[in-house]
Amino acid sequence: LMGWGALWSAAAWIKSAATSVPATAGTVVLGLLPLLLGFACMLQALVMDVADQGPCISFDYDDEALLPGKRARAPEDNGNTVS
Repeated sequence: LMGWGALWSAAAWIKSAATSVPATAGTVVLGLLPLLLGFACMLQALVMDVADQGPCISFDYDDEALLPGKRARAPEDNGNTVS
């Protein structure tokens, strides 16, 4: 989609520049819409790829508990408790 939008927009821009006639709104939209949809699809594919990474234990406070034979420990009190 992005490639088609870029090709259409480039062809319309070259034609507009060669003839000194401004492009109509429809011509601009026909080039812009595939570019935006292609970008949205690529962004969604990236989001789905990152979301499908699986469990991440690198930021867990009790990651030692995930090892066989270990027990979970409570997080340390850092003094920021509200009374």
